[in-house]
Amino acid sequence: MSSRIVKLNVGGVLFTTTSSTLTSHGENFFSGLLSGRFGDLKDENGAFFIDRNGEYFSHILEFLRTSELTVPQGVDKKLISREARFYSIESLYTMIDAELEEKFPAVRTDGFYSDASSHTSLAFLASGQLVCCMGGNHIDNIRVFCNVLTMPQICETEE
Repeated sequence: MSSRIVKLNVGGVLFTTTSSTLTSHGENFFSGLLSGRFGDLKDENGAFFIDRNGEYFSHILEFLRTSELTVPQGVDKKLISREARFYSIESLYTMIDAELEEKFPAVRTDGFYSDASSHTSLAFLASGQLVCCMGGNHIDNIRVFCNVLTMPQICETEE
């Protein structure tokens, strides 16, 4: 496919790029979009409309242009990974996931305690070490969020 200028409207944010940039990391969502497999949903100005978050897409487009991920402080990389999965950009989401796994290694827990009255959830290793202490009465992904503590120590949560 020869490169052509492509206009995108991602959640109301307008982007202009090329077809070669959008497919620079292999077969992905944009391969299908540009081939017409997904239909031809365009806005009133002729831009392809994609009902996703335009702020996160700006980081994805920059990655497609440079093969580098630069995320400003305050932007959650997990959300960019989620968007990269939507667009099927495997090189990006595997890079983010590997970075997050290195920063927050997964922990296998051998015990779990939840107290609805205090809105506290605790996860323990077999050794008795407390590896996660969270308010809100749930843990979505067990990861090390506070210092590893031993059973007798108190872990206070911030609500």
